[in-house]
Amino acid sequence: MTCTQMIDLNLEEVMADRLVPKWIADIKDQETQGLLERQAHRDRELLAAKMIQADGPGFWASLLKELKITVCSLPEIGVQAEMVNLGGTHPEEHYRISAVLKSAFPSYSGIRLSYGGPRAKAIGCYPDEKASFSLRFVVYEEQLAVRDETTAHAPMSVEDAAEYIIQPLVKELKARRN
Repeated sequence: MTCTQMIDLNLEEVMADRLVPKWIADIKDQETQGLLERQAHRDRELLAAKMIQADGPGFWASLLKELKITVCSLPEIGVQAEMVNLGGTHPEEHYRISAVLKSAFPSYSGIRLSYGGPRAKAIGCYPDEKASFSLRFVVYEEQLAVRDETTAHAPMSVEDAAEYIIQPLVKELKARRN
Protein backbone atom coordinates (compact mmCIF):
# COMPACT_ATOMS: atom_id res chain seq x y z
CA MET A 1 0.00 0.00 0.00
CA THR A 2 1.39 3.34 -0.99
CA CYS A 3 1.43 6.50 1.11
CA THR A 4 -1.23 8.09 -1.07
CA GLN A 5 -3.50 5.08 -0.68
CA MET A 6 -3.04 5.21 3.11
CA ILE A 7 -3.92 8.92 3.15
CA ASP A 8 -6.98 8.24 0.99
CA LEU A 9 -8.00 5.40 3.31
CA ASN A 10 -7.53 7.55 6.44
CA LEU A 11 -9.40 10.42 4.79
CA GLU A 12 -12.32 8.13 4.04
CA GLU A 13 -12.40 7.01 7.70
CA VAL A 14 -12.33 10.64 8.91
CA MET A 15 -14.98 11.70 6.40
CA ALA A 16 -17.23 8.86 7.52
CA ASP A 17 -17.09 10.20 11.10
CA ARG A 18 -17.38 13.87 10.16
CA LEU A 19 -18.37 14.92 6.68
CA VAL A 20 -17.57 18.62 7.19
CA PRO A 21 -14.94 20.11 9.51
CA LYS A 22 -16.47 21.76 12.56
CA TRP A 23 -15.09 25.21 11.79
CA ILE A 24 -16.66 25.09 8.32
CA ALA A 25 -19.97 23.92 9.79
CA ASP A 26 -19.77 26.78 12.33
CA ILE A 27 -19.26 29.36 9.56
CA LYS A 28 -22.14 27.87 7.59
CA ASP A 29 -24.37 27.96 10.70
CA GLN A 30 -23.44 31.62 11.32
CA GLU A 31 -24.22 32.54 7.72
CA THR A 32 -27.54 30.69 7.87
CA GLN A 33 -28.40 32.36 11.19
CA GLY A 34 -27.53 35.77 9.72
CA LEU A 35 -29.74 35.10 6.71
CA LEU A 36 -32.64 34.03 8.94
CA GLU A 37 -32.22 37.11 11.14
CA ARG A 38 -32.19 39.44 8.11
CA GLN A 39 -35.31 37.76 6.73
CA ALA A 40 -37.07 38.03 10.12
CA HIS A 41 -36.10 41.74 10.28
CA ARG A 42 -37.53 42.33 6.78
CA ASP A 43 -40.70 40.46 7.75
CA ARG A 44 -41.10 42.61 10.91
CA GLU A 45 -40.57 45.80 8.87
CA LEU A 46 -43.14 44.71 6.30
CA LEU A 47 -45.64 43.81 9.01
CA ALA A 48 -45.04 47.18 10.73
CA ALA A 49 -45.56 49.05 7.44
CA LYS A 50 -48.82 47.20 6.83
CA MET A 51 -49.93 47.84 10.41
CA ILE A 52 -49.14 51.56 10.11
CA GLN A 53 -51.07 51.80 6.86
CA ALA A 54 -54.04 49.88 8.27
CA ASP A 55 -54.13 51.32 11.81
CA GLY A 56 -52.60 54.79 11.28
CA PRO A 57 -55.93 56.45 10.38
CA GLY A 58 -57.56 54.96 13.49
CA PHE A 59 -54.69 56.15 15.68
CA TRP A 60 -55.03 59.66 14.18
CA ALA A 61 -58.80 59.69 14.77
CA SER A 62 -58.31 58.52 18.37
CA LEU A 63 -55.60 61.15 18.89
CA LEU A 64 -57.94 63.89 17.63
CA LYS A 65 -60.64 62.67 20.02
CA GLU A 66 -58.19 62.65 22.94
CA LEU A 67 -56.93 66.12 22.00
CA LYS A 68 -60.52 67.44 21.93
CA ILE A 69 -61.14 66.01 25.41
CA THR A 70 -57.91 67.61 26.62
CA VAL A 71 -58.73 70.98 25.03
CA CYS A 72 -62.18 70.93 26.66
CA SER A 73 -60.56 70.15 30.03
CA LEU A 74 -57.98 72.97 29.95
CA PRO A 75 -60.31 75.58 31.53
CA GLU A 76 -59.98 73.51 34.72
CA ILE A 77 -56.43 74.91 35.00
CA GLY A 78 -57.21 78.39 33.72
CA VAL A 79 -56.34 77.89 30.06
CA GLN A 80 -58.87 78.56 27.31
CA ALA A 81 -58.26 76.60 24.13
CA GLU A 82 -59.85 75.64 20.87
CA MET A 83 -59.14 73.03 18.25
CA VAL A 84 -59.87 73.93 14.64
CA ASN A 85 -59.87 71.74 11.56
CA LEU A 86 -57.78 73.58 8.96
CA GLY A 87 -58.85 71.17 6.26
CA GLY A 88 -56.50 69.75 3.68
CA THR A 89 -56.76 67.78 0.49
CA HIS A 90 -57.98 64.25 1.10
CA PRO A 91 -56.49 62.22 2.73
CA GLU A 92 -54.34 64.92 4.36
CA GLU A 93 -55.70 66.62 7.47
CA HIS A 94 -54.47 69.68 9.37
CA TYR A 95 -55.58 70.92 12.78
CA ARG A 96 -54.62 73.87 14.93
CA ILE A 97 -54.86 74.04 18.69
CA SER A 98 -54.77 77.58 20.04
CA ALA A 99 -54.57 78.36 23.74
CA VAL A 100 -54.69 81.49 25.85
CA LEU A 101 -53.96 82.02 29.52
CA LYS A 102 -56.26 84.84 30.53
CA SER A 103 -54.79 87.43 32.86
CA ALA A 104 -54.05 91.17 32.89
CA PHE A 105 -51.59 90.39 30.09
CA PRO A 106 -52.97 87.35 28.23
CA SER A 107 -50.49 84.84 26.90
CA TYR A 108 -51.17 83.04 23.62
CA SER A 109 -49.68 79.92 22.08
CA GLY A 110 -50.59 77.14 19.73
CA ILE A 111 -49.57 74.15 17.70
CA ARG A 112 -50.48 72.92 14.23
CA LEU A 113 -50.81 69.20 13.55
CA SER A 114 -50.59 67.52 10.16
CA TYR A 115 -51.39 63.97 9.10
CA GLY A 116 -50.87 62.77 5.54
CA GLY A 117 -53.33 59.88 5.51
CA PRO A 118 -52.92 56.09 5.54
CA ARG A 119 -49.51 56.11 3.86
CA ALA A 120 -48.10 58.68 6.32
CA LYS A 121 -45.26 57.49 8.48
CA ALA A 122 -45.62 60.30 11.03
CA ILE A 123 -47.75 63.09 12.44
CA GLY A 124 -46.18 66.51 11.96
CA CYS A 125 -46.26 68.84 14.99
CA TYR A 126 -45.51 72.55 14.54
CA PRO A 127 -45.55 74.54 17.80
CA ASP A 128 -45.65 78.35 17.59
CA GLU A 129 -42.61 78.94 19.79
CA LYS A 130 -40.51 75.80 19.60
CA ALA A 131 -38.95 73.67 16.92
CA SER A 132 -41.23 71.39 14.98
CA PHE A 133 -41.10 67.65 15.55
CA SER A 134 -42.63 64.50 14.13
CA LEU A 135 -44.38 61.73 15.97
CA ARG A 136 -43.31 58.72 13.91
CA PHE A 137 -45.52 55.66 13.90
CA VAL A 138 -43.90 52.59 15.43
CA VAL A 139 -45.07 49.15 16.40
CA TYR A 140 -44.43 48.64 20.09
CA GLU A 141 -45.50 45.50 21.94
CA GLU A 142 -47.65 44.54 18.93
CA GLN A 143 -49.57 47.85 19.15
CA LEU A 144 -49.34 50.98 17.04
CA ALA A 145 -47.72 53.85 18.90
CA VAL A 146 -45.86 57.07 18.07
CA ARG A 147 -42.40 58.26 18.99
CA ASP A 148 -40.82 61.71 18.82
CA GLU A 149 -38.00 61.47 16.29
CA THR A 150 -36.04 64.30 17.93
CA THR A 151 -35.82 62.79 21.43
CA ALA A 152 -35.26 59.44 23.03
CA HIS A 153 -38.83 59.48 24.38
CA ALA A 154 -40.43 56.07 24.74
CA PRO A 155 -43.19 55.03 22.32
CA MET A 156 -46.49 56.68 23.22
CA SER A 157 -50.09 55.56 23.23
CA VAL A 158 -52.85 57.90 22.02
CA GLU A 159 -53.32 59.32 25.54
CA ASP A 160 -49.59 59.80 26.07
CA ALA A 161 -49.23 61.49 22.67
CA ALA A 162 -52.04 63.95 23.45
CA GLU A 163 -50.33 64.86 26.71
CA TYR A 164 -46.97 65.14 24.94
CA ILE A 165 -48.47 67.60 22.45
CA ILE A 166 -50.51 69.77 24.85
CA GLN A 167 -48.53 69.80 28.10
CA PRO A 168 -45.54 71.82 26.76
CA LEU A 169 -47.98 74.37 25.36
CA VAL A 170 -49.60 74.81 28.79
CA LYS A 171 -46.23 74.93 30.56
CA GLU A 172 -45.06 77.66 28.17
CA LEU A 173 -48.17 79.73 28.85
CA LYS A 174 -47.90 79.31 32.61
CA ALA A 175 -44.16 80.12 32.57
CA ARG A 176 -44.84 83.45 30.85
CA ARG A 177 -47.26 84.40 33.62
CA ASN A 178 -44.56 84.07 36.27
